[in-house]
Amino acid sequence: YGHALKEGFKIASGDWLAFYDFDGTCHPKDLKKLAQSLNKYPDSIVLGQRLNGDTQMPWLRKLGNYFFSRIINYILKSQIVDSCTGFRLFEKKHVKSFSILPDDLNFSIAMTSFCLKNEIDIIEVPISYSERIGNSKLNAIFHGLQFLFTSLRFSRRATL
Repeated sequence: YGHALKEGFKIASGDWLAFYDFDGTCHPKDLKKLAQSLNKYPDSIVLGQRLNGDTQMPWLRKLGNYFFSRIINYILKSQIVDSCTGFRLFEKKHVKSFSILPDDLNFSIAMTSFCLKNEIDIIEVPISYSERIGNSKLNAIFHGLQFLFTSLRFSRRATL
């Protein structure tokens, strides 16, 4: 996941880059809301915040997201609601900093922690979130531990 994103970032030609999960959970129509926020706050990373009244996220994932966001918020004195979202928009100039981020599913949580640690503003915009199409590759125990260690690592040590 992370490796594919970083390879895509390298060849992208626009000034803004976006990515979102293509499993039916996120809707491209929400990109407009993220773009409006990036226009208003140009140096920010804009996250699609899935944990709102318009979500169909399974309870175990909600719990995991809540847990990881609480850890990051405690360490970095932030107020992030959805640290693991896979729907993001940002200016291409930020890409060079992301090369140190992991190549696996923990890319998104590492990106959140890294941005907060390096005082890159994060704006969260509520998005809709639907039931997933197909099976998830996420293993709650394995990836949960990986996300925990990643959030701790990038919250405490990673700086520009």
